[in-house]
Amino acid sequence: MRKGLGMWLMTLFILGRSAPSLAGWIALMPLADLSRGVNSVDLALTDRLHKELENRGYEVIPQDKVLAFMERHRIRWTGYLDRFHVLELNRELGADMVLLGTVTQWGGMDQSVGIALYLIKVEGYQLVWSKVVGYSIQDIRRVLGLGEARDLEDLLPRIFDDLLATLPNGVRRYAGRLPECDVAGALISPRYARSGEEITCTVRLKCMGEDPEYVYLKVKGQEDVIPMVPWGNGFTATWEAPDQEGRFSLSLVLEWDHGSGRKKEMFLSSFWVDNVSPKFTLEL
Repeated sequence: MRKGLGMWLMTLFILGRSAPSLAGWIALMPLADLSRGVNSVDLALTDRLHKELENRGYEVIPQDKVLAFMERHRIRWTGYLDRFHVLELNRELGADMVLLGTVTQWGGMDQSVGIALYLIKVEGYQLVWSKVVGYSIQDIRRVLGLGEARDLEDLLPRIFDDLLATLPNGVRRYAGRLPECDVAGALISPRYARSGEEITCTVRLKCMGEDPEYVYLKVKGQEDVIPMVPWGNGFTATWEAPDQEGRFSLSLVLEWDHGSGRKKEMFLSSFWVDNVSPKFTLEL
């Protein structure tokens, strides 16, 4: 009885080591291939990496869905994704993590393979893991030549083993649905003004989800806010430069459901108030 219990506990221990409890869906972007050019991708190698991840117990979003997402959003380079595309991957495909990678070397005189991977957590747009691995055929030499690498394909199992050995087991599933907004463009004119002169600020926003209901500006050191009104595909506001001279920081505030606490404030730019004319000398 005691022997059987020991074997049962040992089996549970081995299973726990070999099949960790994984959480979170991974969106694997096609591997950029610098060995073929700046905008090249290696779909065949991406498919092999996709299968390696699945064999190790990770939940990976099907590649056809990822490619369809890239087509919809006109993503032409996979070596980088901005925060909005990462959030869209979560909203459309349910991705909790995004795995990006680059083939840095394939072939060459030394017959080598180099791959770099890095993992982004959707929540907070955080880089949580990265690794670079490279091997050449000359690196794998064994007694009597048994099991030596004959070509680049023979290097891939070792490359994948080293790359994925420390890949995180998962993250808490992310289901963020709060609106997200960033400044796509801003113009302040004039940047240098006299007291009482009108200053105009125009802002273009890039938003995901609900548009903000209240948009206004805050000038550091002043209590009154400057409301912005819709203008074209953005917002605009005009106010008089204060009497005090100096540099003034300008912040943009976005609110959803005023009073609910759903608010975002970000530094926008600065303007200067200067009432002293510059001195100059004219020589004829």
